[in-house]
Amino acid sequence: MRDDVEKEQARLNVLHALDLLDVVHDENFDQITRLASFCFDMPVVLISLVDRDRQQFLSRVGTDLTGTPRDVSICAHAIRQRGLFEVADLTTDTRFSSNPLVVDSPGIQFYAGAPLVTESGHAIGTLCLIDFRPRSLTPTERTHLLALAQMVMTQVALRQVVGHRDAVSGLPNRQQFVRHLQALPALYPGEDRLLVLIEVMDLARAIDMGQALSIKAVETLIYEVGVNVSNHLAGIATLYHVGTSRYAFVMADDGATDQHAFLTELIAVASRTLIIESVPLRPDAHLGLVELRLEEGGVGDALRQAMSAVTASLKENRPWTWYDADRDARFRRNFRLAVDMPQALAEHQLYLVYQPRVDLTLGRVTAVEALLRWTHPDLGEIGPAEFIPVVERTALMQPLTLWVVDAALAQLSRWSSACPDLRVSVNLSARDFDGDALPQALRDACARHGIAPDRLEVEVTEGEWLYRSASVARQLADMVADGVNLAIDDFGTGYSNFGYLSDIPARIIKLDQSLVRHLPDTLRDQRITRAILDLARDLGYRTVAEGVEDARTLRLLQDWRCDEAQGYYLSRPIPASDVDAFVRDYQGKP
Repeated sequence: MRDDVEKEQARLNVLHALDLLDVVHDENFDQITRLASFCFDMPVVLISLVDRDRQQFLSRVGTDLTGTPRDVSICAHAIRQRGLFEVADLTTDTRFSSNPLVVDSPGIQFYAGAPLVTESGHAIGTLCLIDFRPRSLTPTERTHLLALAQMVMTQVALRQVVGHRDAVSGLPNRQQFVRHLQALPALYPGEDRLLVLIEVMDLARAIDMGQALSIKAVETLIYEVGVNVSNHLAGIATLYHVGTSRYAFVMADDGATDQHAFLTELIAVASRTLIIESVPLRPDAHLGLVELRLEEGGVGDALRQAMSAVTASLKENRPWTWYDADRDARFRRNFRLAVDMPQALAEHQLYLVYQPRVDLTLGRVTAVEALLRWTHPDLGEIGPAEFIPVVERTALMQPLTLWVVDAALAQLSRWSSACPDLRVSVNLSARDFDGDALPQALRDACARHGIAPDRLEVEVTEGEWLYRSASVARQLADMVADGVNLAIDDFGTGYSNFGYLSDIPARIIKLDQSLVRHLPDTLRDQRITRAILDLARDLGYRTVAEGVEDARTLRLLQDWRCDEAQGYYLSRPIPASDVDAFVRDYQGKP
């Protein structure tokens, strides 16, 4: 019984994959039904597709009906036969004598149906002949009817090739898969399914293989994987080619299958070594998995969710990854932030706040760090820790940084009368050094706002990129030669190597707040911080401690002769309108 259910489900999957149920009119099929009506002198000829609860007529002659319920369908019996199904007189056959189509209108009596069988062996319907009187076909007529049924399937195959099959694999394409997916809730409401997306290889590897061998080799590998996986899934699910190197299928998720064993075997099949152009190649297959509950409107986003899962599988180098809604939401939010950034720049959604930095010897504010903020019209306030890493992966990083520099220097110019010695500090990203235009852009910005370059400080985060690139070193040297102050940010984590600092013209070191924040209670951090301060002072660097949040930390830094400090204990970031008053009225913290 279970085998019969699974076979029927597989048959229905094939039927829906062919995308024939939505066809309203196709002249190629109508020509066959008209020919059959003429050749056999039959009043009614149908190409019938047998769905789960209904038979639908793909083409018809002699009736206005477009289909009937499956429970009265004689074709539903015919598709279970290996060959032609013929009943000379339905009224005398106990299987059909009480059928409403026989007893009532239209009162059919003769039926002959040739099953329409796909290459996979699934009967999707029939080409059937109907008369209103008893009769029988001759052996020659039976042969001809079977030949016409094969002609129908030839047209089905041709229809699939044109716009319905992938040119490389010959499998149903993404459009077919989406249609199949959208039809499932109506067919199997409330049931569970598992959507599996297979990535044969990532884009970078495909490009490398294409350059080393040929594009044909890449296509052959993708084709061979499709053949292997399709054969492996025979009787389980239909495989679709939904992207250049991506296949997908949907299978039952009834809890009876050992999923781990199934997926392990699937990965093994999809990653089987292949000989392409005399070279052994092993596909690097990854899976993205989505559990589906078949509900109306509940599967429309499933393929995109599977793409999210398979992308995570590739990034994490795992054989398969289940769809994670939280991870997907973060990705979509990040994508939106990247897309919305140009509009944010154009519509003044961005603004700066400033965190004062205090000279611990003089007890006064000597600089402020410009910190970027974003008021998104839909998402509200967004902090730089969220959107800067997103923007750094795009071409927008340089325009964004130059906007910050321009806005900060414009504000510094407005403060000049009240705070003539105040400096402003801005953060630079590694992406800002792409090309060689940064030093000139800073020169132009200082000149535009009438700011001496030594009142501008730029902060770069320590890392290998600082000293491994001749272009970066050259640009840093140019900026410092112009008088711009250079600070190494977040020192104390990562590389934290004074040796490489000799190659960088920085004179300011900012201690990372992860060292400073727990300083009073962590002996290890105290030793590291004190060692950095002592060595930096001996080497002529000015030191700044970030993340000062209490009086105990401030006193330790003062005792160890740290030059400057910033943090919530001294001041939170404040709007530009409050800076001049804060600088004027500041009284050193005890």
